[in-house]
Order: sequence, then C-alpha cells, then structure tokens
Amino acid sequence: MTSSANGNNDNELEPKQPHQQHPEDGKNETKLGFQESWIEQQERELADLLSLGQCNNNLKTKTISDDDDDDDDDDDDDDEPRLPPLNDWSAMCRGISIERDFESLMRPNCRNRYLLPDYTYCSGLGNQMFRFASLYGIGRASCRRPIFKKGVQECVNGERQKEEWRHHDRETPDEIEKLFPLYNSQLKYINFSEISASDIRYVDGFATKCCTYDDPARLQLHAMKEKFVQFKKTDFLQHYKFFDPRRKDMRQIFQFAPKICKSVLASKCKLFETDRTSYKLCVHNRLSDFVQAGWQSDLHFAVSATKYIVNELKPKFGNISVVLLGSERDFLNKIEQKLDKNLYTKLYIPETKSRGEDLAFVTIGCDSLLMTAPASTFSWWMAYLMPDRAPIYYSAHLEKTPRGKDSFLKDWTALRMVNGTITPEK
Repeated sequence: MTSSANGNNDNELEPKQPHQQHPEDGKNETKLGFQESWIEQQERELADLLSLGQCNNNLKTKTISDDDDDDDDDDDDDDEPRLPPLNDWSAMCRGISIERDFESLMRPNCRNRYLLPDYTYCSGLGNQMFRFASLYGIGRASCRRPIFKKGVQECVNGERQKEEWRHHDRETPDEIEKLFPLYNSQLKYINFSEISASDIRYVDGFATKCCTYDDPARLQLHAMKEKFVQFKKTDFLQHYKFFDPRRKDMRQIFQFAPKICKSVLASKCKLFETDRTSYKLCVHNRLSDFVQAGWQSDLHFAVSATKYIVNELKPKFGNISVVLLGSERDFLNKIEQKLDKNLYTKLYIPETKSRGEDLAFVTIGCDSLLMTAPASTFSWWMAYLMPDRAPIYYSAHLEKTPRGKDSFLKDWTALRMVNGTITPEK
C-alpha cells in the first residue's frame, strides 16, 4: 500500500540579518525584546497546531530531562508498544524552544576571538552544516567563534551561493535563512583584506582530509594571542567528534523555524491520518549526483536491509510501517515492489518537498532511520538530529566513499550485505 502526502560592535563584522529584521543599534533589551515577541508569536502558532491533537502518536513516548530520575512507574497498565525514553534536549519541533540569543552559547570573553575556515565554494546544505558545527565545536573549546570571509564565503544569500545553489537538488539560496533562523541570524562575515597582519595567525596541516578527525587540542588554540586564527587548506571538517561534545548546543543552533515545524507537522498529520500507532521506519535513499562517484543507494541493499531492520524492530515495537524517502520516485517504487506486503503495516512514499522540510520531517515523523547512501551528509544530519536513542542504521559499504565507520556515531548500526544476507558489522 502506498500513501502519498502532498553583539559584537566591531566595525568590520557584519552579522547576517534575519528575515524579520530588528534594530541593530539599540540596547540589548530593545533588540531582544523585539526578537522575543517575534519568536513567541511563532511559538504560540506552533503550540496551537500541537494542541489540536490530530497527529498525536498513541505510542507512549516518555520525555525525560537530564535531572529526572527514570524510576517512576508509569500509571498505564496497557501493553501498547512504547518508544525508548527521549531526553527533552534532543526534541525537534516538539514543544519547541528557540534560544533567545545565540550569544548565550558563547562565553562573554570569547566573543572577540575568531576561527576562519579556508574554502572558496559553499557546497550543499549538509556540508555547510558540518563546516559550521565543527568550527563552533572547536571554538567553544578554545574560546573562539566561527567567522567567514565576506563575499567569498557568504553561503547564505551571498553571490557565491547564488552561483552554486542551482547544482544542488531542491536547494535555494535562502534555504538556511528559512530553515535555521537562529543560526542564520548570527552568521558573521569580515572583509578579510582589512585584517591587520598582526591580528591573524595561520595554521597549516590541520584537518586537511575531508572526513577524518584531527584533535584540535594539539594546536593549543587557547594560547594563541591573535584575534583571528585561520586554518589553511581546511575545508569540510566533516567529523562529528569536532562538535559532538556540544550536542545540546547543536540542537539549539539547528532548531527549525516554527514555520517549517508547522508545515511538517501538518504533513505528518495528513500522511499518518489513519495510522497513528505503528512504529515508523524511514529509509533514506540518494542516487542522482552520487551515481558518477559510485556512492548511490543500492536497490538490493535497500530492500534487504529494510527487511532485516523491520524483523529486528518488531519484537520491541509491534506494528512497523515503512516510509521511503528520496527524490527518485522510480527507485522508491522498485523498493516497494520488492518488499513483501506482509512485512509491514503500511508503506508510505511522501511527496518530496524542500530539503529543509524533508530534514525536519525525519526528526519528527520517523522513529528509526536507515541510510542507504552513507556518503550523503544530508542523510547523516537527518540521523544526527533525530531524537536521542532513536535506532539508526547505515550501509557499511563505504569502500568507494571518502568516509570510514569512524565517521558515524558508535551507537549507530552498520549493516553489510554478503550474498544477499544482511549482518550487523562491528
């Protein structure tokens, strides 16, 4: 069965302006007062949608805070399937709370010390998220914050991104602005030519490979006196260890805009209208631009791995529905045709929307995720922004990709197919 659902005052620094602009030159209370009223208005609108109760999943999902004891007995005696407990810091679009000011994530004495990357092209959404997250994580540990070269590195509504976005499926120049308003509003840029030579330190030989971790502690960045530190020949910084110690901060920085949450929650309501209780396994696939490099999803792996995961999850969660994701509809149809209809409760192939909405949908509409094209940074971020303790699976067939298993979190499960049989790989 297929269901479809349609403060820094430095003169050289320029914070990226949010779509809803607010006074820049006033006191903090004036600036924050405007920002709070705008955010609170959108949060109320989101709360109205959540209060409708139309799309409440009947699974008994318990949300706990870090300080809660998990010893309280649940008063319900029924035997309905239950999701594993979620830490409330990991929730996206679930009782959303947007940090009022990005500056609160940085220590006050670190706001005038900066890290510069070294790249001349923006790449896709997932790549940009990796780059910023890693710079932020490194900076938090060394009392510095990310900053970018004006013009050359303006990947949000800048001329560079306007040139590049056409090459990325379903991406637009203002995508980050619409998707992550907190992150976008505090992006800072500098006219690099105006930096005094005595104010910048160049660092060579750090994290020069795309997807491997390089310990920044060895650089002793905190001891460098210069205002700016630029990594030379450091581009993607695609490894979670750069920022995972600040995972709670990542949830704030990449919190979705209320408008995106409202749209995605409405889509989820409609898609799962007659199926509120089954556990949703989402399978993300990617072909298109990955075919030439040999990184694309494999049909036989996607089918076999989906069967394996459903059979593994059924004893824990009961009825399992499958949600096939990706922009290549023909490929998704082939997966559906090869899956035994007795395997799942329902199968869904939602209509593709913007990449931002697809990303948000996974974080609030999926209970588990399978990445069939593990070289995809977009798919990786889908997994990373899912609720804490959600089961994540990925293809272990990484031989042709720039990634190794070390690029994936240790509690994610690598699956390998040998002669048609799927087995988890240590």
